[in-house]
Amino acid sequence: MEKLFSDFLRINGRDIAKSILMAFIGSVLTALYQIIEAGGALPSGAQWKSILTIGLSSALAYLVKNFFTNSNDKFAKPE
Repeated sequence: MEKLFSDFLRINGRDIAKSILMAFIGSVLTALYQIIEAGGALPSGAQWKSILTIGLSSALAYLVKNFFTNSNDKFAKPE
């Protein structure tokens, strides 16, 4: 059975899959916010770049957090 959490200073496949999900959720929520703010208009090209940047930033933040979390889900504590 695969461990629920990866070891300290390691990333596993589950972490990568969850970071992709975080990127998707971050991008979708940002796009919805911008659509609501614009009164229903779709974001422009420059705004899509911003939306993708936010999504990738949230995925990277999730990976960094998991990189420094041990298998007992304790942040910045070695095994």
